[in-house]
Amino acid sequence: MHDTRLGPATGGTRMTSYETPVDGLVDAMRLAEGMTSKWASVGMRFGGSVVSAARMWDVEVDVYAPCAVGATLNPDTIPRLTCSIVAGSANNQLLSEADAEALHERGILYAPDYVINAGGAVAFGNIHQGERDPARLRARVERIGSALREMFEEAAAAGESPLHAAHRHAQGFLARHAASASGGR
Repeated sequence: MHDTRLGPATGGTRMTSYETPVDGLVDAMRLAEGMTSKWASVGMRFGGSVVSAARMWDVEVDVYAPCAVGATLNPDTIPRLTCSIVAGSANNQLLSEADAEALHERGILYAPDYVINAGGAVAFGNIHQGERDPARLRARVERIGSALREMFEEAAAAGESPLHAAHRHAQGFLARHAASASGGR
C-alpha cells in the first residue's frame, strides 16, 4: 500500500511479465503510488498502498493475498510471514509444492491458488459454452467456496496441506471425465 489516508486502497493492474518477482513488486508499488495520486487529483476518497517491497512479508496481517506475482511463497518468504491465511488470485503462488508443506507446518492455512482464483475461468468457461443467465453463472462461481471448504476439511482431517486435497479433487475429476471424453477407450 502507498497511502490510505483518503480511504481503502483501490485500482490498477498490469498485464506484463517481469524478470523477477521483486521487479513485479517494485512496479506494483509504483502503480500504487500512481493510484493514490490519481484518486487525490480528482477528489476521490480512495488510497493506494504503503509497504516497501522488501518488507512486505514482515508486515503483521491476518491474510496474505498474493494477487499479481507468482512464486512469492518460497523458503525465503514463508518464515517471515505473520499471517494465519494465504489466499490470493495470483497463479503459481508457491515456488514449489514443498512450500505448501512449509505453510502447513507453520499453521498457515493455504487456499490453493488454482481453486481460489478460478472464478474468472469458471464464468468465462460457462459463457463460452453458451450460459448467459447471470444467476446461474454466479451460482457456479460461488461453488468455489464450497469446494474450498471441502478441501480444507479433508486436509484438516488428514493433517496435511490443503494443496494435497486440491490435487486429489482435480485428479479425481480428471479420472472420472477422461473415460467419457475419450469415448471409454
